[in-house]
Amino acid sequence: MPDFKHDPLAHDQIDRYLADELSTSEIGVFLSALDHQPEVREQIRRLRAAVKSSDTSPPPYDAESLVRDIVSTACVVPQQPAASSMSGRSIWRTTAISFAVAAAFIAAVVIGPFDVSKTDESTVTLITTAKGERSTIKLPDGTTVDLNVESQLKVPEDFLSNRTVELKGEAYFNVTHSAKHHFEIITGDVTTKVLGTEFAIRSYPSEEVRVSVQSGKVSVAGVVLEANSIARIYNRDSVNVLRNVDLDNSFSFVSGSLSIDYKPLKSAAMDLSRWYNIDIQFADSAAEQLHFSANLANGSVTDLIEILEFTLPVKATLSGKKLTIAFSK
Repeated sequence: MPDFKHDPLAHDQIDRYLADELSTSEIGVFLSALDHQPEVREQIRRLRAAVKSSDTSPPPYDAESLVRDIVSTACVVPQQPAASSMSGRSIWRTTAISFAVAAAFIAAVVIGPFDVSKTDESTVTLITTAKGERSTIKLPDGTTVDLNVESQLKVPEDFLSNRTVELKGEAYFNVTHSAKHHFEIITGDVTTKVLGTEFAIRSYPSEEVRVSVQSGKVSVAGVVLEANSIARIYNRDSVNVLRNVDLDNSFSFVSGSLSIDYKPLKSAAMDLSRWYNIDIQFADSAAEQLHFSANLANGSVTDLIEILEFTLPVKATLSGKKLTIAFSK
């Protein structure tokens, strides 16, 4: 497996991938290796998006110096390969890639999401992930956030003075302790307060809010949660707390897998749709009512179809991004 952090050959692979110079088989090996290094995969995905949208003329300043300054503080350093390894690449393309690397790492150092936009007259930074996308974010106070698929995080401009964010979807927080400022996450009409801890919040539309605490303590809906506890909040007056429970499923997305724990297939379809970026439909009610359990690592929709058809009496048919599931006797 290539070591994208230290191996010079791996650096060259990154550069060739960004410049569309890898063969089909090489791309397969390259992406397979990145499956085991999710942070690097996220960085490279941002670089590729920046390269694709970059201008076809070199920037009017020293991009290479910019890159050196930025990557000196970054955790992953896709260094520029030596000139001898750049045969076949035009000068403007290499310079454009350097500029894209610089731009992407600036975003990573400041906040690190895949999609960032300013709202409310630049008073809030909005970080979003689409279906099939996840992102690791570092907030200005050092707190890290793993944002799951189809989720949204709002970070106010004055974050350092109030440490309050808003979440829609699901995220894992590793909060930096501060005795002066509590950390708060607003999910709808539920506010979770922490001092310094590791926990996950799930708050997708039409679902209850779920807070899972791995370490430390949090306060939510008038209840104090300690490690290995889960709170399910249906509304302000309806809270169900489970203590001393196994939290593996609550945090599986952080390590790149989706855990489905014996859910009706219709209910599981919402998670599967977000994870694989597909639209799932059922041909009949019999398929909807089947119960499904699986631990799904990063993979293709084809892999999902094989698992569904192997574990359940169903036939799954993919057309574009629409997956139709039918009961099969």
